[in-house]
Amino acid sequence: AMETEIRKEIDEAVKIAKADKEIGPHELSTDIYVDCLEPEIRGVTPFAPLKHGRLGPAVNAS
Repeated sequence: AMETEIRKEIDEAVKIAKADKEIGPHELSTDIYVDCLEPEIRGVTPFAPLKHGRLGPAVNAS
């Protein structure tokens, strides 16, 4: 019974996730740090740094 409920919940979450649009590459480096010390973050290669972005105010900032 519990396994069936868990499977149903997971299947619903997967369905929602697959239906949602994919995020853009610019969001890969968005809101990683509350206080970003460096303006650029290491990308996939050392030669392709990413700019740190912010979508809104941090909800977990002290």
